[in-house]
Amino acid sequence: MRGLQVIFYFLLATHMIGCFWLIIGRIDPDRDNWFAMAKYTGDNAKNNVREVKIIEKYVDAVFYTVATMTGLGYGNIVPSTNLEYFVDIFIMITGCSIYVGFFADFTVEIYN
Repeated sequence: MRGLQVIFYFLLATHMIGCFWLIIGRIDPDRDNWFAMAKYTGDNAKNNVREVKIIEKYVDAVFYTVATMTGLGYGNIVPSTNLEYFVDIFIMITGCSIYVGFFADFTVEIYN
């Protein structure tokens, strides 16, 4: 039962951090943030920008969050501003904490 609770917390943290990552991309649209790198915004608006729905941006943000929390970090979306780097550090620490909690609970269940 405790394992399901940890999985729920992982999914909740992934959703919340993914939404926060979306907000980070919208805070300063004039800078080269992750929105610009994902071709959501750019200099040559007619050639460089593709029209996407918010759900696609959300999926990209959650994908980035999961890739960072699990330690995979594919590199197709990367932080480019100082604020994005700080959020990225927070995501890594949160991911490590969740995994430590999961494996600690798993070990206690095996021991008992």
